Amino acid sequence: MRTKKDLTSQIMELSDGRRIGYAEYGDLNGKPVFYIHGSLGSRLEAAFVEEKKVMDLGVRLICIDRPGMGFSDYQSDRQILDLPNDILELANHIGLTKKQFTILGGSGGGPYALACAYKIPSERLKSCGVVSGLGPYELDKTGMDSRGKNQLIMAHYFPWAYHFLLWLLMGRKAKAENRKWWEKNFQKLYKILPPPDQKVVLNPRIVDRMIEKTLEAFQQGSKGPAHDFKLYTKPWGFKLEEIPKKTKVFIFHGELDVSVPVSMARTISQQLPNCKSMFYPNEAHPSVLINNFTEILNLINT
Repeated sequence: MRTKKDLTSQIMELSDGRRIGYAEYGDLNGKPVFYIHGSLGSRLEAAFVEEKKVMDLGVRLICIDRPGMGFSDYQSDRQILDLPNDILELANHIGLTKKQFTILGGSGGGPYALACAYKIPSERLKSCGVVSGLGPYELDKTGMDSRGKNQLIMAHYFPWAYHFLLWLLMGRKAKAENRKWWEKNFQKLYKILPPPDQKVVLNPRIVDRMIEKTLEAFQQGSKGPAHDFKLYTKPWGFKLEEIPKKTKVFIFHGELDVSVPVSMARTISQQLPNCKSMFYPNEAHPSVLINNFTEILNLINT
């Protein structure tokens, strides 16, 4: 019988020779849901949600490391539209060739989830969910905090400078694996976050998961996370209105979110051909997924 560590440290070789890392949580015989992690994240981000909840819902939650993060090999020329191919290969590898699956993307995983909705045939993809998801670079950023805006601007206009800054501020700290420093860093966030996210950061279990997923994101250095962030600011390779109407897309967003403003989510919802939106007046950024996981999973799996 495979241990929890075995399930969260899996590696697969793709047809082009690259390796990707992935983790599985919950019921291995349950409904398959691919969770796409946010920026500066990794396959371990799916552990934000208590595994008992995943198990009780009868869900097989699968989370993949994007190239250059965790166990996944760096891919210098990759684009947002490349990830659906990796997910399809992984789905076939883990026995889902003849079974539909669902996509759920959180925060910076939102663009990749929408890419899956655009590219993966509806015969394979049941539905797509986006939680606190980032929109195209050209959308209005009113309401986004200065940290997020500045990162996007730097990654867009000065990618090499952004890469260096990311290494200076986070990459080298991750290599040192100084957990005390990371704990203090997340405690500092408490002062600038909306109240619902403050409660998340005060939860020791969640903070521990945040540290683990971030350390794993920088396991290979800062190149992968920096490239990932740069892609958010470039054309995605498709337009939201081009996503097939056959594919149902769900948008879940907190109205108090300052990392990705709710105005961005509303615009995305209006542009999607087949969309159901849920806006939470008392939620912010990570709090939406953590506090409403059961409702979100039930909706995208119906």
